[in-house]
Amino acid sequence: MVVKAEQKLYRRQGERIFYNDEMVRKIANDMTNVSLDLQLGNKLLIEFHPGAEQLMENLVGIARGRGVELRVQEYDPVKKALELKELRPNQSHNFSNDVAEFKDSAAWAEKVAYLYAYENPQAFQDVDSTVLKSWNAARGAITRDVANNKRRVLTHLPTPAEAKIEKMSFKDYVRMFYEACNRDWEKVIEAQDILIDEILNPGKNLELFADFEEKKQEYRTH
Repeated sequence: MVVKAEQKLYRRQGERIFYNDEMVRKIANDMTNVSLDLQLGNKLLIEFHPGAEQLMENLVGIARGRGVELRVQEYDPVKKALELKELRPNQSHNFSNDVAEFKDSAAWAEKVAYLYAYENPQAFQDVDSTVLKSWNAARGAITRDVANNKRRVLTHLPTPAEAKIEKMSFKDYVRMFYEACNRDWEKVIEAQDILIDEILNPGKNLELFADFEEKKQEYRTH
């Protein structure tokens, strides 16, 4: 089902951005119904950035209503980047204690939802490369295990910083995000099943073609 959002796509209250309530509820419902297929007794880990509290609260409400066991953990990449900058550079570091709670919850969970909203997408760029490599290795081992063994979903909520990087107004950036999310996903799945069953599975070779020169001409003339 596609939702028509009658209200503004977002509103500001101080430093915090609140997204359209109707659309956030749709995203939360799509995550639980389609992406995660949450059922009674499932164990769900939600990891969220500070800017994703609104979506997290909607997701928690749905999960609790279905009798899902929950663990909810906040991960602030800006705060973590500041912590990493304080560490001695050009040395490897052991972050096993820092990721212990995440590792334990990821092992416990059957399903995982990542809710990201990057206040500063470039927060880690000034972190020493060896320190950052050690940190990414510690978290990456866990996220790879989740990717390989758990049902999971990841959502990136739009932020002004990301809109600036893309050279778009925040209003247009939010609208693009909502249009991408605002789909009848059951129909999308049906169409994908037809594509897989009738075209991809019977085939032996897959060839992808793209006429970039033609596309560039189209972009220049529109």
